Amino acid sequence: MATAAPSTPAFDDPEPVVSHDGIVQLSWSGPPGDYEVRLDERVFYRGRLPSAHLSGLREGDYTVSIRARDDGGWSPWSPAKHITVRHHSLPLVFSLMALGLLTFGGTAVVVLRSSRRSA
Repeated sequence: MATAAPSTPAFDDPEPVVSHDGIVQLSWSGPPGDYEVRLDERVFYRGRLPSAHLSGLREGDYTVSIRARDDGGWSPWSPAKHITVRHHSLPLVFSLMALGLLTFGGTAVVVLRSSRRSA
């Protein structure tokens, strides 16, 4: 007698995600067993943990779905979760880099001056 397929897992937060760094943490609830997670029709995770980490995503729009497997086979794929990656603009990135360089330079000057005074 065939065992029924497991119930379909569901994302803990089904709302769309917007990432500015190409990194997304996914988590879901589902029956115990194995899981598969697909990103735009390509499976990128297989495992027993109900979470997955995505990184290195390029700017664009993605969909992610999950399914579970037990002795009864695979569940249907979950409804798609939408991910939008919009990296920070280059002017903002260069501004933050310049601010970091100024902070580093100022700190170096203070340290060098105080070390000369104490010598």
